[in-house]
Amino acid sequence: MCDTKRQFAPGEQIEQNTRIVFPLEDKGNFIRRIGGPATFLDTKAALNGSGDIVALDVAFYSGDEPVLARSYSKAGPDSVKLERVFAEMKARPGKRLMLRLREVSNLGGINELVEKYSLQGRVFCCVMSVSQAAFVSKRCPLIPMYVDAGKQKLQNTQDCIAFIEEIMPYGPAGVTCAVSSITSQLVEAAQGYGLKISATQADSQADMYKALLLKVDDIATPQPDTLLALIHDWTGLYAQ
Repeated sequence: MCDTKRQFAPGEQIEQNTRIVFPLEDKGNFIRRIGGPATFLDTKAALNGSGDIVALDVAFYSGDEPVLARSYSKAGPDSVKLERVFAEMKARPGKRLMLRLREVSNLGGINELVEKYSLQGRVFCCVMSVSQAAFVSKRCPLIPMYVDAGKQKLQNTQDCIAFIEEIMPYGPAGVTCAVSSITSQLVEAAQGYGLKISATQADSQADMYKALLLKVDDIATPQPDTLLALIHDWTGLYAQ
């Protein structure tokens, strides 16, 4: 994670201290793919890039095969199997995966794959609601879980604390939130309960600056090179 207690000098090499999530999405993604599902070559390109976390959308084909897809309806026989991605991870010990669960048909299958490829501690998942968190926590005990705060009405500190306390019984590792919606109150509430906070959809430099100023733990961006350049030129505002 970013070390928020010290100043980053211009040009300082800090990749090992900074976790940058590279989203692999259909539009405006790290691999600059416009439309269509992610291919295996796309995924390998993301795994071979800088940074240590790659985010993937996961659904299930025919109800049980975990594949890379944005929904059940888009999962098909040609979708990349998650097991193929896990096999690639064996040769990349420094990489981690964030699985954005678009449905929960066969979570046990993902859990089995994590165990098969010895990826405990290297695979995380992101769920879209509190109800999903309750379900996933029981069926994927080997996979640390982030809960997305996007659909919550977090108007003030009390709302943020109430949300965090609602998900705490399910043992989350952290919270994700679009950078456009994230607030200092949410960051303070999450970190105050010992959770990581991941800012997603940091598509512009303004988004990246906002995430840095809020001292989040992770930043998800389709422009990792731009974000790294901003961090390298950071002159102390982040260390206030």
